[in-house]
Amino acid sequence: MLLINSFFSKKKEATKKGKNSEDGFMLLEVVIVIVITVMLMTALYQFFGFMNKKSRSQITDQVLSDSINNFFQAISKDFRTAQYVRFNNSNEIYIVNQLDQPITYTFLADSIEKNNIKIVNGITNSSIIYDPGNNRKISISLSTSNDNYTTSIVRRNPPSPDE
Repeated sequence: MLLINSFFSKKKEATKKGKNSEDGFMLLEVVIVIVITVMLMTALYQFFGFMNKKSRSQITDQVLSDSINNFFQAISKDFRTAQYVRFNNSNEIYIVNQLDQPITYTFLADSIEKNNIKIVNGITNSSIIYDPGNNRKISISLSTSNDNYTTSIVRRNPPSPDE
């Protein structure tokens, strides 16, 4: 029996020694895997940073486009149904609507205000084209860093005699 025990214990030790030399990773292999992982993570981080910046830029452009479209809808409604319109200068339109409420649109260098409240911010250029003798039609052009926007509006109500 002693002979069998010693045989199995020697076999067990030989198996352990064989496993120790064959199993596991060498330090060099671990370092290579870590270096490759770090390089991959760096590339992915830069890619996701670029995509995040690009999507933020697109969101900003879309917000500006939406605010310009909302401005065009508001001024179209106000100008079409106006009882009275006066162009104070090339940068300001004074409108009295059907409810006798005064509305002033002011075109600044980088924004547009309605009754002294900024409604569009981020434009680079704006122009208002109108016939001083006939306040029935205006054309408004706006430029941003990416796009140009233009609209023409015709009044439904005839101009009042004191315009």
